[in-house]
Amino acid sequence: MVDKTFVKLSNFRDLGGMKNQEGKSIKPYKLLRSGQLYDLPSQEIQTLETVYQLKTIVDLRRPIEAEKSPNSEIQGATNHLLDVSGGAEYSTTQEAFLEYLSNVSADESLMRSYESFILSDNAISQYRQFFDILLNQEGGSLLWHCFAGKDRTGIAALYLLTALNVDDDTIMEDYLLTNELREHDNQIRINELREQGVSEPLVQNMYEMLRVKESYLKHAIKLIDDNFGNRTNFLYNKLDLDDSKIAKLYHMYLD
Repeated sequence: MVDKTFVKLSNFRDLGGMKNQEGKSIKPYKLLRSGQLYDLPSQEIQTLETVYQLKTIVDLRRPIEAEKSPNSEIQGATNHLLDVSGGAEYSTTQEAFLEYLSNVSADESLMRSYESFILSDNAISQYRQFFDILLNQEGGSLLWHCFAGKDRTGIAALYLLTALNVDDDTIMEDYLLTNELREHDNQIRINELREQGVSEPLVQNMYEMLRVKESYLKHAIKLIDDNFGNRTNFLYNKLDLDDSKIAKLYHMYLD
């Protein structure tokens, strides 16, 4: 469920109304995903506080990202920083990142990142904590985000929607919605780079870095299947879920 009232808060949606394979629906105003909550206008903060009753924010960025662009203060909400990247290989400075992108394609970089999100002990530990937070939520809504709300956030959505027995087509549809919801912000960023004289091939590579592709999520799923058998095995054996925890997630988040 997309909320068009948000302008500064990018790539936001409420997963409420999404149906699982048993015909149960995710409760509205419970599970939210977005890009970073940096420098939000007061009206958008008020919407999160009053309309969505936001109580828990799970920030999947690196500490250096959170320090550079801290989340706006949401009254009554608790912040949890879960660094699923574990110190990524590129810097947050534009110069260093463009230098990095001059030597690697967006596809190669993002595929490499997804491999880390799926296979690294650090990422597994952080996503395990994500489920601990979900299971201990008491009232109101929970929002998880990273910078753009697409990759680290998208993997968290994959895990959670799988646990709630949402079918793969619906999971993919939600994942790809990022391209529509971020297009305005992406074009602003691309135009800024052109104005700064960045070469067109590098501009296009940056544009691809700001988007998602079906092949990225399929790569993530294949990594899980190849290394852990299937997603259920992964959720149970790596993210520490079990039948009782799945039942609790159903009770908390499904109607």
